[in-house]
Amino acid sequence: MPAPVTAQRCEHRTVTDPLNRPIAVRADHVACRLGDVDAVRDLSFEVYAGELFAILGPSGSGKTTALRLIAGFEQPTAGTIALFDDEVASASRVVPPEKRRVGMVFQDYALFPHMSVAENVAYGLPKSAERNARVAEVLELTRLGGMGDRDVHQLSGGEQQRVALARALAPEPRLILLDEPFSNLDQSLRARVRGEVREILKRAGATAIMVTHDQEEALSIADRVAFMWGGRVEQVGTPDQIYTAPVTVHAAEFIGDANILRVPVEDGVVHLPFGDFPAPEGARRVAVVIRPEEIQVLPGGAYGHVVSREYYGHDQVLHVRLEESGFDLRVRVAPHERLGGAGPIAVGLRTTPLVLAADAGGED
Repeated sequence: MPAPVTAQRCEHRTVTDPLNRPIAVRADHVACRLGDVDAVRDLSFEVYAGELFAILGPSGSGKTTALRLIAGFEQPTAGTIALFDDEVASASRVVPPEKRRVGMVFQDYALFPHMSVAENVAYGLPKSAERNARVAEVLELTRLGGMGDRDVHQLSGGEQQRVALARALAPEPRLILLDEPFSNLDQSLRARVRGEVREILKRAGATAIMVTHDQEEALSIADRVAFMWGGRVEQVGTPDQIYTAPVTVHAAEFIGDANILRVPVEDGVVHLPFGDFPAPEGARRVAVVIRPEEIQVLPGGAYGHVVSREYYGHDQVLHVRLEESGFDLRVRVAPHERLGGAGPIAVGLRTTPLVLAADAGGED
């Protein structure tokens, strides 16, 4: 049978948290129309206190509008948004952004170039005897201790990122929002800075929501991920649930590398070169999801030939065309394998493939 799907589907429901944390953010059937565009429609999800939550989706999916709705920069046309059980937005009522106790880290950091690091961090704090102590505390938390007197233009991209995060954390908000926080960093810096940001947020005990179009960022940094498509959340789950058990074809295609085989159903069964598999009840056509790493080279199996290969150093991807079915597959193998142009090749599956009804998103 296909692998069980355990991630949360798009329909709204209260999800039991194994850690019994309070719900920090609840979006309940939220819609937002911007001009003639339904930017968000029937948006529902929950974020737990202390959780690092990512909203992932392609350009135009509504993820940035979702963040702006939570921040208070946009107002819903339907539905409600609550922060720690305080309703902050509905079609008839909206709490201003400055009264929501939400910290924001913008895509371009929005640092003040004429101010020092410490002055940037102190900007949102009221003048009091504790102000300098709080600035020093949050600079230490973000590993910027001793750098308070520096000009921000003297800092690296990663350090500027931490200044923006320190400024957001300084007023002790109940929620941190991060808008594409790593997009301005060089590729070589991103992995390190992602780890730093996650560590800082966890040490601070912060609840945070990050929006990104980068699947690697979402999967590597978040406790849970909400995948958005067409203005609504299609799936919520842990990174491994989202990757291994996508519940729509959109999610399978966008998150990670996947072979999507669209095939008809005959008497409730899907016939593949690797064997026969049960189809979802009532489906007449299905999308079979096979990750490249789930295919292995075997002495005997479904025969084909290597058309080309992509070599990455740590691994390589073979483009294999199966002889009888004509299916083109991407097969991930170890870097030392020398199979390109090697003639016939036989492949099989390591695991049972995921079979989705073709109308579960993404059908042509």
